This record gives sequence, C-alpha cells and structure tokens, in this order.
Amino acid sequence: MTPEELLETYYYKGLNKGDNGEAVLRELVAENVKFRGVFGHRAKRGIPFLLEYMRAARRALGPYTFEIEDMVVSKDDLKASVRLTCRGVHKNNFFGVPGSGHEVQFTTAAFFKFTKDADSKIHISEVFAVGDLDELKRQIGADTEHATAFEVPK
Repeated sequence: MTPEELLETYYYKGLNKGDNGEAVLRELVAENVKFRGVFGHRAKRGIPFLLEYMRAARRALGPYTFEIEDMVVSKDDLKASVRLTCRGVHKNNFFGVPGSGHEVQFTTAAFFKFTKDADSKIHISEVFAVGDLDELKRQIGADTEHATAFEVPK
C-alpha cells in the first residue's frame, strides 16, 4: 500500500466509519503511534489513546467526517501532509457550549510520519494535527475573544 492509499484508507475506511472503522485503524497505525489531535490535547502514545480521542470527538460532533482536499508525500514515502475539510453536528458539550444540533465545517491539516515493518509494509507512526478552531468556535457560539494571538495590521 502506498502512503496515499494508506491515508485514504485511514480517513475514509477508518475514521469516517466511527466504531466500525476501528479494526481498520488498528491495521494501519503502529502500536506505539504518537498522536496529537486537532483539539489541542497533549500528544500521547498508543492506539488506545487515538481511538478514545476519536470517540470523544464523535460524542461532541456527531457523525464527524473528514474529506481529503490536498495531500503531499515526501520522496522517501516516510512523511506526508494532508489538508482536510471536517464536518459534523454539534451534539454535546464542546468548548464549554452545550450541543446545539448545528452542522459544523472547518479546515484541518495533519502531518504524518510512517515506519516500515520487516515486510516493508508501512504504518502510521506519528500524527500531528492542527485546525481552524476559531472558525469552529464561531459556528457553535463559543468564546472567541482571545482566540487570536495578535492582530495583523491591514
């Protein structure tokens, strides 16, 4: 499987399938994966953390899905980055705001590192994700007063 195919499978047959995609994720992700999700939690290691993080995101944002917009893979096939559109429904408490039922959409980017096993099969060994949380907070009515670090002069 190429890195591109691996990431498409990770998102479309893994993360987008909710609990039904967890077996797929276990096949694609290294056991000791280092994972830092878009919502700012400190990076931790292991598949159990990644899976629980995604369950928590789905509890807050309902049927939380990803659509790959752009993907770049390094020449050695050991690193990649993707730009994604994320969609969901604000179902439960999120950024201190009770669930509203509103649909949300925002952009994220994720950076990946891969490792190869003895059979040259690649696995995701690191995920570092960032996102447009200001836009997401605006959509659910969360406080964005101090969301921007500084003003950019016009």
